[in-house]
Amino acid sequence: MVNASVIFDSFERMVAFRYLRARRAEGFVSVIAIFSLLGIALGVATLIIVMSVMNGFRAELVGRILGANGHLAVYGEGTRLAGFEAAAERVRQVPGVVSVTPLIEGQVMATSDAGASGALVRGIRPEDISGRKLIAVPFANPGERYTAVLGNHADLLYEQLGDVRSFLDSKQIQPVIVFADKRYAAFPDVPASKELGFDITLPQRRAVIMKAGTDPSKVKVISDALAKVAASPEYKAYLKEQYATDDSYFAAADAAKIMEEDLAQMKRYAAETAAKK
Repeated sequence: MVNASVIFDSFERMVAFRYLRARRAEGFVSVIAIFSLLGIALGVATLIIVMSVMNGFRAELVGRILGANGHLAVYGEGTRLAGFEAAAERVRQVPGVVSVTPLIEGQVMATSDAGASGALVRGIRPEDISGRKLIAVPFANPGERYTAVLGNHADLLYEQLGDVRSFLDSKQIQPVIVFADKRYAAFPDVPASKELGFDITLPQRRAVIMKAGTDPSKVKVISDALAKVAASPEYKAYLKEQYATDDSYFAAADAAKIMEEDLAQMKRYAAETAAKK
C-alpha cells in the first residue's frame, strides 16, 4: 500500500540520491547534477512568478477598463445617435446582454489650482441609475472593505468618513453622498440624503451604558463628566478630525429618546425592504 501523505517514496529517493551523491571519483558529475537541479528549480520558479504577475496585471487592467466603460458601445455614424431608446431596446434583446444604459458624453476643460486639462464628461438619466440593483457584499474586517474599493473589486463603500480619512486626504477615494439631514461642512459639494429625497440618515451611534438600577446620583456624576468632556476643546478637535458633526453629543436625558427614534427608523427600513422583495 502506498502512503499518500509521502510525496517521494523510497525508490524515488534512492534514484535522486544516486545521481546527486556520486562516488568520490565521479564528484564532478554530482556537482553538475546539483547545478542542473538548481537551474531547473530557478527557471520554473521564475516562470511561475512571471505568469502570476502577468495574470494579475491583466485582471487589474481589464477591471479598470470595464469599471469605466461597458463591454460594448454603440455610437452614431459621424453624429449623435438618433432614436437611442429604440436602439437600446434592440440591444437588450440580444441573448447574453445583461444591461443597456443610454448615455451622453462630451469634452470639457477642467481647471484647478494645479492647472487646466481636457476631460470627458458622461451623463446618464436618473431613471437609468435608480433602476440598477446593487449587490451588498459583507466583509469580515475593515481592511477587506477598503481593499475591495481601492482595487476596483467593489464600486461603492458605506463607511464612516473618519475611518477612511487617510484615503480621503490622499484623494484615493471620494464621498458621493452623506446619509444625514444636511451637508457636512468638510464636504460642502457632497449632497446629503435628505436633500436628494431619501429619508435615510443612518447615524452611527456610540453610547456609554450603565447597568439598570444604578443609583441615579451615580448616573448623574457620569453624565455630568461626559458633558464636560463633550464641551472641551479637545473633544471638538477630535470631532473635526473624525469628520463628525458638532451636535453629535446627547446627554443622558435625551439618549433613550434618540435610541428609540433610531430603532423605529431601522424597523421602517427593514419593513420597506421586505415589502420590495
